Amino acid sequence: FQGKYNSTPTWSPDGKKILLSGRGGPAVYDLQSDKIQKFDSDKTIYEFSAVWSPDSKSFAVVSFSRHYDLHPSNIEIWHLDGKSAAVAIPVNLPPDLPKDQLPRATGNFSWTSNGKVFVYSDFKALHFLDTKSFKETSCLNTPGGFPSRFEVSPSQKLLSLHFGKQVCIIDVETAKPLLYFDGPNNGAFECKWSPDSSHLLICGNEMFAICRIETGKSLGYKKVGQVDRFDWSLDQRHIYFSQWKKKTQALSI
Repeated sequence: FQGKYNSTPTWSPDGKKILLSGRGGPAVYDLQSDKIQKFDSDKTIYEFSAVWSPDSKSFAVVSFSRHYDLHPSNIEIWHLDGKSAAVAIPVNLPPDLPKDQLPRATGNFSWTSNGKVFVYSDFKALHFLDTKSFKETSCLNTPGGFPSRFEVSPSQKLLSLHFGKQVCIIDVETAKPLLYFDGPNNGAFECKWSPDSSHLLICGNEMFAICRIETGKSLGYKKVGQVDRFDWSLDQRHIYFSQWKKKTQALSI
C-alpha cells in the first residue's frame, strides 16, 4: 500500500482486517476479499492514532481539521457499515500547541474489552463514555500542560493513568481513583500491567518500579538506564526490556 495509505497498519482483533490511516482519511483492507473500504471525509485531511473496537466492527481515529492549522478537532468513531463518522468527539487542545506535538496531543483512547466503555484523555481530563450513545458518563480532571496517558488492565476493571511523577489507579466502572504510586526516581513515563492485573510495572528516570495493586505498595526498584521498550513475561517471572544498540535483557522477579 502506497500513497495516502502509507502509514502504520493496525490489525483488527479478529485478525481479518487491517486499518490504514494517514493522508486523506482512513481505510480498511479486508484480507479475505482482498478489497479496500475507504472512509473519505471532506472535513479532514489527516487521520492518526487508529484503534479498533473489540468486535472489529468499529474504529476510532484522531481527525485533523482543514480549518484549524492542522490541530486535531475530533476523535471520530467509524462503523464499518457506515458511510460517515458515526460520532465526533471534540478534543481539548491549547491553541498554541506546537505542530510537532500533534500526533500525541490527545493522550490516548481505547475501548474496554467488553465494548461497553470508551475512554480517552486530553489536556484537561480523562473521559469515560457509554458506547451505546457515546455520551460522557464520567470525567476525571488531570494535571494540565500535557496529555495524560493511560493503560487499561488485562482484567478491564482497572486503569493506570500516568502524569509526570505519579501513577493513579482508577476503577473503570466508577471512574474513581483508588490509589496512587510515585514514579521511580521522580518520574512516571510509561506503565505495563502484569498479565493477571495484580502488579504494575512503572518506568521512570532510568529506573523500574514494581507495584502490587492489592497492597498499594512498591515492591522494589531497579536501575536499568535508558529503556526503549519493556514488558512482562506471560508467567510474570521476568521483565524483558530493550536498549539502544544492546540485546534484549531480562530481569527476574
